[in-house]
Amino acid sequence: MRFNGLNHIAFLVADVERSVRFYTDVFGLREVDAFDDRSFVAMAWHDNVHDVALMKGGERGSAGPAAVHHVAMSLAGGPEQLVEFAAHLRASGVSPEFAYDHVVSQSVYLTDPDGNRIEVYIDIPRETWNHIPHAMLQGGPMVI
Repeated sequence: MRFNGLNHIAFLVADVERSVRFYTDVFGLREVDAFDDRSFVAMAWHDNVHDVALMKGGERGSAGPAAVHHVAMSLAGGPEQLVEFAAHLRASGVSPEFAYDHVVSQSVYLTDPDGNRIEVYIDIPRETWNHIPHAMLQGGPMVI
């Protein structure tokens, strides 16, 4: 199996709007989508679905698991490679935490020995979801 690298990071934040301003002003990110209640805001530099996700939940000044929700690693290939990766995890004695179909991607989530959450995902071709409004906010659990 071959990985493409890291894709995005999701931060738990105490004040979503303050964080949106910060990431816009300091890093030049732009908002690409959000839940109506603003508990989740996706931000990107270019054509990625998102580079940074801001999720309501952290307290100001918190660090470690309270500040970072997960780190995403892009797996080369398609759904078959994601299934192979999940099998590889189990063979290695690691139980996936859960799997999720995000419409724009499919993911397997796991935690490392210190409890850090890692998302391993494959992209779904843009042409299959580009017509769906708020596609990245759709989806649900999947069995893998």
